[in-house]
Amino acid sequence: LVTATLNRQLHYMNNKDMGYNPENLVYLRSSDKMRQENNNYQSFITEVGNLPGVEYMSGVAGGSYQTVQYEGMPVTTRKGAIIMNTGPDYAKTMGIPLVAGRYPTRDISTDKHTILLNETAVTDYGWTPADAVGKEVKLYEGDSAYTVVGVLKDFHMEPLTVKIQGIGFVTTMLNNFGYTAMRLTGKDAKATEKTITAAWMRYDDGWPFEIWRETDSRENQNAEFRKLGTLMQGLTYVGVFIACIGLFGLATFSAERRTKEIGVRKVHGATVTNI
Repeated sequence: LVTATLNRQLHYMNNKDMGYNPENLVYLRSSDKMRQENNNYQSFITEVGNLPGVEYMSGVAGGSYQTVQYEGMPVTTRKGAIIMNTGPDYAKTMGIPLVAGRYPTRDISTDKHTILLNETAVTDYGWTPADAVGKEVKLYEGDSAYTVVGVLKDFHMEPLTVKIQGIGFVTTMLNNFGYTAMRLTGKDAKATEKTITAAWMRYDDGWPFEIWRETDSRENQNAEFRKLGTLMQGLTYVGVFIACIGLFGLATFSAERRTKEIGVRKVHGATVTNI
């Protein structure tokens, strides 16, 4: 029963819709030279962004849990969300669908003061997705106000064992990020990665080139569960084998004790099947 449950759980985790598209989604870490010399980063992302194998790309900074002040918030209430500073195309690059509103864009200058919230955050604040669009939220860290332009479908940033929390993507128009997310087209992705590597070498300062595939990260998250499943399956086979030996021994012992009874039945014409 335990093994069957683990197998079902592993199947669920491997096939669960994470709320975004991990296929052909990669991340690059910016070198110190790129971060310190902004022209290098901008030149790099411009060159890479023009590659036919790159569909979308966006910078992203690390997230932190921040207290959020929102319209209609009771005085005694304190709620927050994981806030991440991202380029305007980050949600689109990740393939996170919208529930309401729109994605931010560089074409609208006022979008530099906007934020995308997920469904959990909107629910926490007592809004519907449609009502949330156009609302203003204020982050205590940095004392900045942002207008909600869109509500994202809930997605799993963490493993499935972790409950989804409220998340906000603050739109940042700067072209200098510690990490860059890229959505490759899938057509000869390996060749595109090699071209990205070559471009990196022209702008870095000897920093080791690192590229992370989102599918690999998800695979690593489930690795421990697969190991546990394999262990439990092995123990189940051993348990069944021992049980079969026990049953065979019990049947043999019972037959030896009833030898005379079996002989009498044979004399009276009983078949082996009847006995």
